[in-house]
Amino acid sequence: DGGSLVFELDGVRWSVDPGMTGRYGRIERMGFGLWDRRQGGDRWKLLNKGNFGHSTLCNNRLHDVDGKAEIIDYKPGERPEATIDVTAAFLGKLKRARRTFTKDGNRSLVIEDEIEATDQIDLVTWQLVTQADISVRSGGATLE
Repeated sequence: DGGSLVFELDGVRWSVDPGMTGRYGRIERMGFGLWDRRQGGDRWKLLNKGNFGHSTLCNNRLHDVDGKAEIIDYKPGERPEATIDVTAAFLGKLKRARRTFTKDGNRSLVIEDEIEATDQIDLVTWQLVTQADISVRSGGATLE
C-alpha cells in the first residue's frame, strides 16, 4: 500500500485506511496464513492488507512486498509538499511512479502522479478508499 493516504478535513475523514478488520486469531483458526509475508502469501488476499484496499496507485497486481515507497523530496512552509517514489512497488512494470502531495491551502490537498510506463503494463488505476457518497461527473468526482 505504498504511497497511500489518509485525508481528514473539518473532522471528516475523506480518504480512509481500512485498518484491522476482524480478529487475527479467528482468521488464523480458519487456516489463513495471516503472517505469511511472501509475495504470494495469504496475508495480501485480505483487502485491508494489500494495495487494493488503500488509496494509492495500482495495476491489477499486488504491490511488490519488498518494494519500498520512499520520500525523496520534502518542502516545508506555507505550501508544504512531499514526493514519494513508489516505483519499486510495481515489480519493474513501471519505469517510474512518483506521487507528490501538496497542501494547496487550508482546505485542499493536491495529489499529482508522475507515471512512466513500460511495454509490460497496460493499466494503472488511481484509487481512493472513502466512506463518503460519490457523485461522478465529467472531469472528476464530488465527495459528500
